[in-house]
Amino acid sequence: ATTLEWSRGISDDIDEVTERMKVLRDSISSTRDSMQDVTAGANETAENMQQQLLQTEEIMEQIHFQEQYFDSEIVM
Repeated sequence: ATTLEWSRGISDDIDEVTERMKVLRDSISSTRDSMQDVTAGANETAENMQQQLLQTEEIMEQIHFQEQYFDSEIVM
């Protein structure tokens, strides 16, 4: 093989590595975006669960209040 053929081979190898690096970069970017979406979804779920817990506590307080009211009415 001549020096020119050897240089072309190296150049082709560099082009292939460069292309694979671009694919890898795109894959990493896509994975990062997906993980950000998962994180946002998990945070939203946690916030919704917290809100539901607060609403459940308010309902339980109202039930307890009503039970006390009716118990006191029955006693009277």
